[in-house]
Amino acid sequence: MSNLFQIKEEYLKLLDEVRDNDGVITEELESKLAITIENMHEKCHAYRSYIVTLKGENDVIDEEIKRLQAIKKRNNNTIDYLNNKVLSVVIEHGTFKHENVTFTKRTSRYVDILDLDSLDEIYQKTEVKPDKKAIMDDLKNGVPVAGCELKERDNLVMK
Repeated sequence: MSNLFQIKEEYLKLLDEVRDNDGVITEELESKLAITIENMHEKCHAYRSYIVTLKGENDVIDEEIKRLQAIKKRNNNTIDYLNNKVLSVVIEHGTFKHENVTFTKRTSRYVDILDLDSLDEIYQKTEVKPDKKAIMDDLKNGVPVAGCELKERDNLVMK
């Protein structure tokens, strides 16, 4: 079976034949056009079926990702808990060695932000993110927005 591109090319060639015949559609051309259109419809339906299958697979994958993320979170919580238990032993009893593993601690520094609102601007990072909904509303209402334009795109709908 031909792919959608080949079917479309065949259909366009048939339309060229109609044009070359001064718009006269013979029974043979009419039959070929009907077959080509039916082939396009069948191919589109087959593509739709495959799209639905892939979307279903993606849903299963999304659920598996959620399941694995939950397991990872649980594992990380357990690791943190166990590390804190071992650290508390090292803090309380000092450095020790057991079966070629040395248990010790190192002290590091970190910044703890107590009040974000009182922080000077020089210590803040700001992420600029466009408000696309507000931009869309203004453009729809004829308000010009510098650096933006309203565009249209075709979206496939399969019911």
